[in-house]
Amino acid sequence: MSSRARRPRRRPAVLVAGALLAALAAGCTSVLDRPALPTPGAADARTAATTATTSVSITPVTPDGLLTGPGVTDSTIDLGVLADPGRDAGFTDGIRLWQRAVNGSGGLCGRSIGIRAAGDDGIPADPAAAYRTVGTSVLGLVLLKAGPDADPASASGTDAAPAPTSGPSGLPPGSTVPGAGPASDATTGSDPGATGPAPTGTDGTMADGTRTDGTTAADGADAGGTGALAASIAADQIPTLMPTGSSAQLGPTRPIVVGATADILAINGLQYLLRSGALAAGDTVGVLSDGSATAQNVEQGARWWARENGLDLQVRTAEDAAADWPAVRAVVAPVTPPPVAGVLTGGPAVPVLTLADGFDPGSWPADAVTAAGQRLFVATPAPAFGSDYPAAVTVSSLAAAIGPEAAGTAGVRTLDGYATGAAWGRLIAQACAERSLTRTGIWTAAATVGPAPATSLFGPADLALAVQSALPSTRSSSVSRADPTAPTGLRSVIALDEAPGIEDYRP
Repeated sequence: MSSRARRPRRRPAVLVAGALLAALAAGCTSVLDRPALPTPGAADARTAATTATTSVSITPVTPDGLLTGPGVTDSTIDLGVLADPGRDAGFTDGIRLWQRAVNGSGGLCGRSIGIRAAGDDGIPADPAAAYRTVGTSVLGLVLLKAGPDADPASASGTDAAPAPTSGPSGLPPGSTVPGAGPASDATTGSDPGATGPAPTGTDGTMADGTRTDGTTAADGADAGGTGALAASIAADQIPTLMPTGSSAQLGPTRPIVVGATADILAINGLQYLLRSGALAAGDTVGVLSDGSATAQNVEQGARWWARENGLDLQVRTAEDAAADWPAVRAVVAPVTPPPVAGVLTGGPAVPVLTLADGFDPGSWPADAVTAAGQRLFVATPAPAFGSDYPAAVTVSSLAAAIGPEAAGTAGVRTLDGYATGAAWGRLIAQACAERSLTRTGIWTAAATVGPAPATSLFGPADLALAVQSALPSTRSSSVSRADPTAPTGLRSVIALDEAPGIEDYRP
């Protein structure tokens, strides 16, 4: 087994702040924080192609020396939330609970938090359309993927491309490393030392989301679903957090997965079944796959866990969900709700483990709902709403204090939303301490903020691991079982836990 990955060394906040202030004095700002639109310019000597140039839009500095960027005013910090209404399941409500808690306790960096969410007044409900409306006017985003195969690592849903190369700080290509000076990146073609923002991709996309033809990368996102949208966000280099995803998307410039990735969810979920006696060494575990990136990532984690614990694995397609499967003692089903219902009613009468995307009892026939109550388990990044885990109790109490309308609308993803908002809060506080409340400052904060407290809803998530080392931010996750009497239909059986040896797992 390999040893635990070393956590990256971090520069002291004082040095980071000093480097940022020095850059300001030199008149340099990152392309991430230049909102100016491009104008026709001269030919690039390296390519002999005409590129866009623009006058520099200096990042504003508040009287106390704080650099600010898009989405930040003297009184507010705006974040965008892009969640498919069909998959939201209380996620956006969880973020709003976090917003209310923050604003009720004085805000962050002397400012209140504003949320601009898909489906709000004047903002389309479709995430790609909402991104075109709010994407370039907020400090950063929260993204909830639309389904199991909408992984940001690939806009087409095919195998993920390798992560872009990053500098030693783990910042996006083209960003300035604290204490080092501007650096160009041949992959993106960006050059923060230039007089204006350079295109960050082969389509001519600028760092503020604008192409040289005046459109944005999100204009082409609709055809590819949330995967294409996330690819556009990554190209635009807008800091974005996700509660979960596949490990294929980990790495610099990509949306940062704050909670457990799909493979970690599978490993911890299977470990619970082993510990509870539902599985034993020598047994066979079935994996129901739809071929999506999430399903492949779950299979990857399940294969590692099976090898470590002396079990076998059998994989079937989602089309065979209702077929007899006599050899298996449990089924892992990282698929959509219909195949999960199929394996519950037509498959073997064994425990079934799925993810939040596969849990939708409201759409199932009565016999599937009955079977779910007896043997369905759901692996999630955060505990179920109503759990007795202390951080979960805090959120439940906050919702109860607001009124029945808040507690009554909690869903399967409510605590995932709150925890993702809390991760944004840590980044904003760190960027504020480093005197750079800009998009570049947020990327820097992701590499320097350090792990969250172990008692957090996602456990000790360290965003630097995802950004710098392409490793999961956390290896803690939760397991719940279906319970129609529970507030959201799920009752936690493990609030947060890690399988033995999981620190040795490498995606």
